[in-house]
Amino acid sequence: MENKITVLYTTLDKGSLAKRYWLDETGAIQSDSYANIYEFLWRETSVNSIHGVYELLQECLTMRIRAIIRGHPTPQTRSLTVRTNETFPEDPDGTPWVMLDIDGVPAPEGVDPCSLEAVKHVIGLLPAEFHAVTCAYMFSNSAGIRKPDGSLLKEGIRVHLFFYLDRPVTGKLMAAYLENYCYESQFYTVGLNKGDMPMVSLGIDMAPIKSPVQLHYTAEPRIGPRISVDISRDGRLGLIEESSDVVVMPGIDAALPRAVEVRRQQIREEWALANGFTKTAKRAQLRSGSRSYEILEREGGAVRTGRVLSSTSLQNGGRILQLFFEDEKSPGSWRVHRSRPWLAVRYGDEMEIPLEELCAETIAKVQGLGWMRSTPETIDPEELAQALAEAEPQVAACGEAPVSTLEHTQNQILRNGKLPYSFSDGHIYKAIADKDDDVTYVKIASYIYVYGHLRNAQSQEWSYILHVRNREGKFSEIILPAEELFDHGNFSQILLRSGATIDAAAKKHYLINYIQEYPVQNYFLLVDKLGWTQDQAAFLLPGQIISKTGADQTKKPYLNPAIQNNVAAIKESGTLQEWQGMVAEPCNGNSLLEMMLYISFLPPLLEPLNLPNIGIHLYGETSRGKTTALRVGASVYGDPPGMVHLWRATDNGLETLAYSHNGVILLLDEINQANVKTLGDSIYMLGNGAGKTRAKQDSSLRAAKHWRLVFISTGEVRTDDYLREDGARRVMGGQAVRMLDISIEAGLEMGVVEALGRFSTPGEMVGHLNEASLRFHGTPIVTYLKRLMDEVDADELERRYGETRQRFLSHFEFNNPSPQVARILDHFASIAFAGELAISLGVLPFQADQAITSMVLVARRYLQGREGMEGSDILEVIRRMRGMLSLHRYSNFQHCAVNNGRISFGENRVPNTFWGYYEGELNTPGYYHIPNRIFKDVFCPGVNHKDVLRALHSRGWMAATDAKNFGPERMRCYKISECLVDEYADGPDMYKDEPEDEDRILKELIFEI
Repeated sequence: MENKITVLYTTLDKGSLAKRYWLDETGAIQSDSYANIYEFLWRETSVNSIHGVYELLQECLTMRIRAIIRGHPTPQTRSLTVRTNETFPEDPDGTPWVMLDIDGVPAPEGVDPCSLEAVKHVIGLLPAEFHAVTCAYMFSNSAGIRKPDGSLLKEGIRVHLFFYLDRPVTGKLMAAYLENYCYESQFYTVGLNKGDMPMVSLGIDMAPIKSPVQLHYTAEPRIGPRISVDISRDGRLGLIEESSDVVVMPGIDAALPRAVEVRRQQIREEWALANGFTKTAKRAQLRSGSRSYEILEREGGAVRTGRVLSSTSLQNGGRILQLFFEDEKSPGSWRVHRSRPWLAVRYGDEMEIPLEELCAETIAKVQGLGWMRSTPETIDPEELAQALAEAEPQVAACGEAPVSTLEHTQNQILRNGKLPYSFSDGHIYKAIADKDDDVTYVKIASYIYVYGHLRNAQSQEWSYILHVRNREGKFSEIILPAEELFDHGNFSQILLRSGATIDAAAKKHYLINYIQEYPVQNYFLLVDKLGWTQDQAAFLLPGQIISKTGADQTKKPYLNPAIQNNVAAIKESGTLQEWQGMVAEPCNGNSLLEMMLYISFLPPLLEPLNLPNIGIHLYGETSRGKTTALRVGASVYGDPPGMVHLWRATDNGLETLAYSHNGVILLLDEINQANVKTLGDSIYMLGNGAGKTRAKQDSSLRAAKHWRLVFISTGEVRTDDYLREDGARRVMGGQAVRMLDISIEAGLEMGVVEALGRFSTPGEMVGHLNEASLRFHGTPIVTYLKRLMDEVDADELERRYGETRQRFLSHFEFNNPSPQVARILDHFASIAFAGELAISLGVLPFQADQAITSMVLVARRYLQGREGMEGSDILEVIRRMRGMLSLHRYSNFQHCAVNNGRISFGENRVPNTFWGYYEGELNTPGYYHIPNRIFKDVFCPGVNHKDVLRALHSRGWMAATDAKNFGPERMRCYKISECLVDEYADGPDMYKDEPEDEDRILKELIFEI
């Protein structure tokens, strides 16, 4: 069987796969970390011996854009792809070669750490199977570098050893075999790391062995001038030839990985207890129960604070929280799994550390995700035993099983508050003492936990957040208004509908008192829509309030569960840098994709700048990029599939959806599923930002719902084509100005794609954007809002908007444009401003003025598609007139005979439906003479007919706009050319400061679209 090694490639503009060392102004050596590259090109090369490995390393030594990994691509792995266990999994049978990373092993006295003798010394420390076997070695990037004072930058032997095996072995088993050997041969150390945390350090780094995608760096370092290094280029890589070319591997027990993991924890714990640490019991309060665990603390109970958490990133669909610390050697090497949120796991060797030991600040991050309900409480064993003893009488009295671990913590809280309640067997009990102080325990209800209090911004409308265990043993959350506890309140029905059980024999006030008296520490601000607070001092997103740095953020927002599902997709995954590199940068040079990014940053600006709501309808044939464009815009806020909603909704449902998306973007897919009879009204409602006015039970009026948002729609044809399916309705100009129809065709026959960039086909680019937006999203809007509040005050925001608007409008020149066109251009200017603001705040990785340039191009395409600068009502009348005349030109007009230039009406039949007279000769365009009253009533209902006349005149279809006598009865008629029906005339010039030939080419391109 042919064996292959995967070689990954990048480009130097994305970063180097070799470290760089240089001297700073003080003469100290500085170095760059390895570039954090997201996507790689790859190839597989055949390697069937250690000599083949050595030849490959020789090729890669001088190539700073190459590295190798243990994993292999799958048939689904793209040519340009991210580096994950899914894209490059390890062969199930294992890998026939291994690289052993030796980092800092002390050299024997008198031995140069960068010599062949040092390499052979390290090989002698390995298992016997690796002795007398041909080995390729490569000294690490940092090996042999000396400081200006002559000392080594990093002490010890630092080398990578490559061996070929007699059979493939999986990384998991190989790592377990080598780690077990390290313990048996004492090839490890235990001590405090930089953050004073006890850690086991093996003589061999297991991370490159365990992970199929851990980079094996193969490029030589870049050494700056005046830096001394003990290794020459020829001496950095070498081959030690021995009698055997393969390592004969022994059998490895499948249970060994778990055994060495347990042994590692035992060694760590034994060292810690012998060096001033103690074990403390902890309990993590989870949604589905609690979990007990132990931590190592210094005497006195001080938790570790030596490591500073710089940022976090959600990965793997929100199931893993990646942690980034300021002082770590490998950024992002620690992560927290949602299934075990009290532990941090190190990438590579899978070392598990309680969060308190790694960094106590991380606990707040995990709580914010809802993985743990509260800070783990310290459980005193004696107190716990006492709690069990105290619970036994009530358990015996009730004849039930002992209280569960989950309930002990709640019992402690109640006992500390001196409240007469306790938990047992999944129920609440009230302790009632008689006159002889004998206590009887009365069952009240099933497990109900009062999680927090809710109130609005005016500290009114108080409610309780209750976590209720239902009959299936699962928890559900309900909001119980405080007023429901008394008078005509139906709190019992609310609890019962949520799956709780209430004991019929218990008095009603027992449960009421329990809910009111429970010692709650959590207070939340109840909100039923996102966006700005009333004073515009903070912006609400699901689960967080964004305000100026240092502002009081003690009032936590709590989104009404009734609308939580509408905005649940607004969440973060990945880092801003990952989103910029994987989602935003590929959109560069693609005006429509850029527009989706720019417009996504506009909703938070509508209220501060008092701008109207804006709607965009992307139309075009299927598979041309409409869904991709939606996902690109959605990625600014959250998970794209959840962000996109359907037009198929009732009026009330659409109103609730819009209200809950106040201040953010609303994405509506498939307009063909909308109710055509109410679609026009829905567009008005979304654009106006106001819902229906409804009456209360007492006949007084409820306050109508209001919102500010940007909504984006998709469909295969224009909005007006859908609206015309309802023959009884006429397309209104107000609808067109509230939702702009924009073709998804950018003009290069590639759909939404204009610039391929590093991709070979539009399909590859679209596929990448779809995948990348699923992995990286949500961070842009959070960063944008934070920087907006910290860096731009209200006055500067208005000033910058005014300047950007004027610069945008300066690219256009009109001859008396209609108010609708002026409003439409203001919409495009607002989108351009949002883009320029996001660029200036460092959120979008584009150049200044790029948003203006791109939106000018999109606006020009849009205006050309309108076929005129008049209002949409006038354009709609002209369109209808063309259709009506084309259909009835022979049936509804009395034809005139023209002889020698004289018009003769003769005995021509007068039609039953009379629209006027038709004057024409063969091969010559004729004229319609339409009486004044018919022109107004039949062709121009609902609009000013004089505006229509001026539009026809500007296109050359009328010589004059006044009516003249015509026909036997000398009626006042308008004379309109037959060209109105048979051809379109070019509209007026809309641009200025553009070369004539360039303007002509642009128009021709747009008309082709």
